Amino acid sequence: MEKVKKRELFADLLRCIAILSIIVIHTTSNYYVDSYGTKTFCFLLSISSFTSCAVPIFYMLSGCFLLDIKNSDFSIFYKKTLKIFLQTIFWSFIYILVFKFIMHQDLNIFKSFIKSLTSEQVGHLWYMYPLIGLYILTPFISKIYNALNIREKKILLAIVFFIPLLLSTIQIKFWDLITIPKFAIFFPELGLFILGRYIYEQRDKITNKKISILSFLGIIVGITLIVLLALLYIKKDGISSYKPYFDYNKIPNVLLDIALFIFAMSLNKKLMKLPSKIKKAISFVGTNTGGIYFIHMFFIYLFPDINILGIRFTANQGRLIYMIMGAMLYFSLSLVTTMIIKKIPIVKKSV
Repeated sequence: MEKVKKRELFADLLRCIAILSIIVIHTTSNYYVDSYGTKTFCFLLSISSFTSCAVPIFYMLSGCFLLDIKNSDFSIFYKKTLKIFLQTIFWSFIYILVFKFIMHQDLNIFKSFIKSLTSEQVGHLWYMYPLIGLYILTPFISKIYNALNIREKKILLAIVFFIPLLLSTIQIKFWDLITIPKFAIFFPELGLFILGRYIYEQRDKITNKKISILSFLGIIVGITLIVLLALLYIKKDGISSYKPYFDYNKIPNVLLDIALFIFAMSLNKKLMKLPSKIKKAISFVGTNTGGIYFIHMFFIYLFPDINILGIRFTANQGRLIYMIMGAMLYFSLSLVTTMIIKKIPIVKKSV
């Protein structure tokens, strides 16, 4: 593991939050619709609204560190791209085998594997394909981005992200004449990618108490607006019309993402003053989120309902508290499995 002082602790903290949020999504998402009309629904809606930050935060963190001028050389950077591509294909094949021989799904292993070279065949691995695309484009984006001044970077973000974001927010179910403009290629992933780098470049300006307070309030406002937007859609079109944990191309969701990102960054100096063991724990999880992401669905698929000493750990069944506890258990099992895999030479690079 890298030395803690060489790592950005705010980024590792965000990785911890994002990976836990993803697992919570996967242990509660099916219950979102089923819980409607019960006392649990409003609480679950609030949780789902917060966990909507998970994927955007990972995209923002990727752009934050990849859009450095040193990554503008494709001959050097291609190794990183090849690595995550091979990881994605490897885990796709593992899950295909699980689906076929353990879960007894009717699928053709060879055809599914070939399809996995270009598109996801495993639900949660969808995220990797846009990310691979961004990795392929990184040397070119980096050259363009780092050649721009501050004003030009703002214009770029407006074109590829904020204008499409506005139109995306108001078009659904409100005004069918509005559509996302054709120039909004790779929306919203590319915009989040660039936005992460832009905010990171302002880090010296946002490490004060005032920014911390304002960004924390932004988190609260973001979650509140997501909840209200969800309730509006539900009232108009029914419970299945809006799922806040997945719909990250709306203004309220992006407000939450930006506020959380800035809040964590504003705390970076305070994080560095934490006890050494806590900093190491944050960095330890932060360096292993990739493995946790690839592995956690294996445990969810195979052990959706575990009873340990009379305590239930579940995925999408039972009480909400059981699902949250299940998320913690699947997270722990995935982290331990990642560490074991890292000690096996033939497969250690898969995580």
